[in-house]
Amino acid sequence: MNYTAFNPLKKAALAIIACTLMIAPAIAHDIYIWPSYFNINTDKPTHVAVTVTASHTAFRPDFSMPSNGVKVMGIDGKQIRKFGPYYQGQRQSSFDLVVTGSGTYGLFYQRQPSYFTSYKIGKRDKLKRLKTNKIAAAKQLPKGARDVITRRYETIAMSFVTNKAPTFEVLAPTNQGFELITLTHPSDYVTSEPIKVKVLFNGKPVAKQTMIIEQEGPQYRKNPAALEITTDKDGLATFNLPNGGRYLLKTKYEKDADHELADFDVTRIFYAFEVIFE
Repeated sequence: MNYTAFNPLKKAALAIIACTLMIAPAIAHDIYIWPSYFNINTDKPTHVAVTVTASHTAFRPDFSMPSNGVKVMGIDGKQIRKFGPYYQGQRQSSFDLVVTGSGTYGLFYQRQPSYFTSYKIGKRDKLKRLKTNKIAAAKQLPKGARDVITRRYETIAMSFVTNKAPTFEVLAPTNQGFELITLTHPSDYVTSEPIKVKVLFNGKPVAKQTMIIEQEGPQYRKNPAALEITTDKDGLATFNLPNGGRYLLKTKYEKDADHELADFDVTRIFYAFEVIFE
């Protein structure tokens, strides 16, 4: 089922929704990679500043991220190996995207996988966690630990920059793992017009997948708004946004692990985009 209406939610409700997407506190922050311009129009080579950060609030830098997770895709759909100097401060990281041609560039950040083991202990079933995989946790668990579950987390952030005419090479699915694919070109996101996305796992549609969309600056509004959408049987979801601005779409996919290091594999995706008012 698809939803197109914007639902006002109070801050407490937003926090509850966000928590359903983030299980372990140590990785509870949203990951962002976003450009200073999502759309430009130039015939000459230029630079677009890109910010990489982790935060609890949409588009507010809180924690910087290392450069080894950044991947930049050119208009031909191939990875650009060198993307210039990378600055990592305390609250944000940044680099310049060199734009040399007409088309759409892909910005991605993929965090190294992390493991978290949760368990209960004591008469009151106190919940505790270990930041380690299933094998290592087995050697550290206290006597009497129960309901032991280990999850492997993988985090992907993404956004796109288009110069002049849009191209589609960087939007193509890899058909590997959990993916969010935008069927509507990011340069064509316009207020109150339908935006279509699709989610896949190993190239196959994922039905009933929940996604949350938040607009930047919720701290400046009395009643912050969030949109919850769900994919249909074909992995498709359609939504529209009445307000222009920057948005973050986030979703989490969990499946049984097929390796000995965890019980479940979790993939989190954060997609930063811009909607133009028209």
